[in-house]
Amino acid sequence: MPKALQLLLGLAAASAFTGPRRAVQRPQLLQRSSAAEPESRTTTAGRELAEALQNVNLYLIGMMGSGKTSVGELVSRQLGSYTFLDTDATLEAATKRTVADIFEKDGEAAFRELEGSIMEQVAAYVRLVVASAQIKFRGASHC
Repeated sequence: MPKALQLLLGLAAASAFTGPRRAVQRPQLLQRSSAAEPESRTTTAGRELAEALQNVNLYLIGMMGSGKTSVGELVSRQLGSYTFLDTDATLEAATKRTVADIFEKDGEAAFRELEGSIMEQVAAYVRLVVASAQIKFRGASHC
């Protein structure tokens, strides 16, 4: 098993016991407003994983309610130099609509198209932990 994957699995397991969630910093272009900077909880294992990832984004892909946001926030905080980004939250901020509203009024296909657009924009950044229900780049999509 690659060292980066071993570190990630260990970090995710340890993250389950770190306490309540706090807001995390997002890239300025995609940022939601927050009142205060988050408290840092960078760990040695997190720093090792960040170094092993070599600035490559980390994508957490899974079904709704699977824990992507919870794990992503914890992992990004422990990595220290990585920023967490939730595509649903970014989509809601950009469209000023909820995901549920988009699904209800426009359908899943429209939502996936918007989400795919966000994923393409995210690719321009480095050192992100991204939570999404799909990954789509240049016409290739995996749900």
